[in-house]
Amino acid sequence: MIQTDYLAIDWPRASGESVAEFKIRLQPADFFVEETLGFELSDVGEHVYLLVEKTGQNTTTIAQRLAGFAKVHPGCVGYAGLKDRNAVTCQWFSIQLPKIEPADWQQLNGSDLTILKIARHSRKLRKGAIKHNHFKLLLGNVEGDRYRIEQRLQWIQEHGVPNYYGPQRFGQSGDNVDKAMAWLAGDRKPPGRYLKGIYLSSLRSFLFNHLLADRVRDYTWDQAIPGEILILNGSNSCFHCAEVTDDLCHRVKQQDIHPALALYGQGGLVSTEKAQRLEQRTFGQYPLITNALETMKMKKAWRSSRLLVSNFEWQWVDVGTLSLDFKLPSGGYATSVLAEL
Repeated sequence: MIQTDYLAIDWPRASGESVAEFKIRLQPADFFVEETLGFELSDVGEHVYLLVEKTGQNTTTIAQRLAGFAKVHPGCVGYAGLKDRNAVTCQWFSIQLPKIEPADWQQLNGSDLTILKIARHSRKLRKGAIKHNHFKLLLGNVEGDRYRIEQRLQWIQEHGVPNYYGPQRFGQSGDNVDKAMAWLAGDRKPPGRYLKGIYLSSLRSFLFNHLLADRVRDYTWDQAIPGEILILNGSNSCFHCAEVTDDLCHRVKQQDIHPALALYGQGGLVSTEKAQRLEQRTFGQYPLITNALETMKMKKAWRSSRLLVSNFEWQWVDVGTLSLDFKLPSGGYATSVLAEL
């Protein structure tokens, strides 16, 4: 069985060696994130939308609590993505209630949950249906040269960071990949439907991170190469790059388009030439994973190799405390930004 020890993996940085040591999440309020939906709520429809501020609770626990309060099946509750437990997060949930509604949602308010907004809409909230996440982070016990740290922050602001999946994707202990590999090798009891989905997602994300790490080492994580799939900034629209033209290189440099790397699966667009050879080299190291993803008929998808950090601001609170304020598009991880420090 492959022992990945995911949390011990030091994925290569694009900006060079680390310039700072720090602690994050000394308390939940040090890690604040708020969702902005990618669409306007209509205020009519059979789905109640709640903006919930939660502290010290994971998303699925809150979803179950909302379902219990509304007396509906958990499948009637929707959310755009999983948010950190050890944090203060403002997250949208939808609850399908076509004819009835609890008398007072505010009854749910407590030390770990507060209902901030209530609205209605015609559709269930789906995964990834947000415009961006707004992060406010407080880094404590910061050690390192202040000038070098600020230079690195400016580099991140200008170039973005490799769009790695963060540790949250791989379980609280970072061992979802190992558990999944044990299952595939027959050394672990087959998981239920929900956990199987979690494991397959972790495996695919693990492959993506390795492919991206190879591109970082090759200094091509933010450059188009022959046979590449490219993705338009701010969308999921992709196209094949048969030839790396000056115009394409200019658009990549201007961050209008980005290289897109494969989330392993069947069908969809296919890379060619150098891009395909790099994929085959990386994916070929993990035949047990790729065979499982094919057997499970996972559909191929594409994810940008570059994560842009917008509205980026920072301020020294005191000698050893640094506050960061920025926005990331749906699917981006704040931990991937912090990793470049």
